[in-house]
Amino acid sequence: MWNEVLARVGDRRRRHPILYLAGPADIDRDIAMQKGVLGQNLIAIDKYPANVEAIRRRGYPSIRGRIEDVLRAWPDDWPVSAVLLDYCSGLEPTVLVALEAMLFRRPFSGTEVVINLQRGRDASTNSHRARVGQVLLSRDKNPKHRGLIVAYSLMEMLCNLRLANGDLPDASTALRRVECLYRSLNWRTFEYRSETRQTYDSLVLTVPPEITATSAWSCVGPVKLRNEIRALRAVRTRRLNETPSMFALSQASR
Repeated sequence: MWNEVLARVGDRRRRHPILYLAGPADIDRDIAMQKGVLGQNLIAIDKYPANVEAIRRRGYPSIRGRIEDVLRAWPDDWPVSAVLLDYCSGLEPTVLVALEAMLFRRPFSGTEVVINLQRGRDASTNSHRARVGQVLLSRDKNPKHRGLIVAYSLMEMLCNLRLANGDLPDASTALRRVECLYRSLNWRTFEYRSETRQTYDSLVLTVPPEITATSAWSCVGPVKLRNEIRALRAVRTRRLNETPSMFALSQASR
């Protein structure tokens, strides 16, 4: 996934941060840094205090909170180059909530998004997946692929929003217009099996600038979380402005 994301992001990774779900081992950070991403441009998100503190002790930025709350609380004037959501679950409702927070917020205009989901372990969306799965079958697509289900769910979300706003006269017109936007998501899907024979479905997409440019959604996350992000941004800026030799010494001593 990292090769795909970094190829899409290009030089933006040097200017704008990459957000990702960390987990206890924080594996993605090491992979990304080996591929040339600056450690201070990788901002870890985790809801467990122990995981967050372990990353901070290494001198790297980390935020404690649920990903959907962090995305809602992200500053309007701080663009994000990529968001990696490697869930240890299937397609739960919170996955779509997190995507909604990015689709309609300007900091995520043009952001590259990766979603990695387990196939199964998501009974809470059985009825939704069954309905979308019928659409996928009609288009000769795999109705079980969680990435495809997310992609088509996004198209439905955009269609309903356009109709609710009165932007378009009827559902068929809305669907045609949204299908054009849907293509601008520039999406790809992947599938692989783990060593434990668990199937994982992945989706990579770009948040279309034409959607976020017309959105009035602004920073609405919890105040405590907004303050934490503001403080992290100040520390990150200071560390990035340190001379390379000073920063290398500080990291070597940890």
